[in-house]
Amino acid sequence: MHLSSMTAARAVGAFVLAASLAACSSAGHGGTSADPSSAAGIVRSSPPPPSSATPAASPMTAPSSSGTAVPDHGKPGVDAAGAEPGGKEEDAGDDDAPFDSEHPTLAGIGLGMSGEAVADKLGAPLQQYELPEGDGSVRIQEYEGISVGFAPSGSVVFVEVASPSASTGLEGIRIGGGGERAAEGLGVPFTSESRVLSKSVAGGMVKIDLDPSTQNVLSVKLIGETG
Repeated sequence: MHLSSMTAARAVGAFVLAASLAACSSAGHGGTSADPSSAAGIVRSSPPPPSSATPAASPMTAPSSSGTAVPDHGKPGVDAAGAEPGGKEEDAGDDDAPFDSEHPTLAGIGLGMSGEAVADKLGAPLQQYELPEGDGSVRIQEYEGISVGFAPSGSVVFVEVASPSASTGLEGIRIGGGGERAAEGLGVPFTSESRVLSKSVAGGMVKIDLDPSTQNVLSVKLIGETG
């Protein structure tokens, strides 16, 4: 995908970042919501122009009419749930682990993790930029299908997986997978009206956005408390 398309994808909903991080501190018990706006979340912003190196092209997402990032599956012969036509849903990755609300991680990244530990896990970011949050800012680093946000202290306060090219690292939860299976993996209720799945975890919350028409997973976010 061209850089111009990447930048356009990140332009969705930037102004809600600060409010979303603050809202996480008061998030209630895990559950579902019929309206994505009723659960706290972070939508990535349009970054300032890169300072030097031109980031490599990476699979990105396109905005839907509701402002939610919709993954571009782009794999011929595979439906939105990740299953071959007439076949069963693809198995989870070998490294996927059961969800642990006491030690939450997403794509192998946990809240409070240092920048050095993230670099060891994901390597160098494709791009990074600052987003205002309260009296400071959050530094967003973009990787292949993964975004990681760092507080001014340098520790992780936000992780998002929004591309089927990246593993969530969690059993039953993956981009394009079924919402009912994701709810089971997260340990929360699921109904035919579910549009958002959320669960409080140690230090923050997990939020899963579902496609309104298919109830497949669009994005998974791990959001830390900031105040």
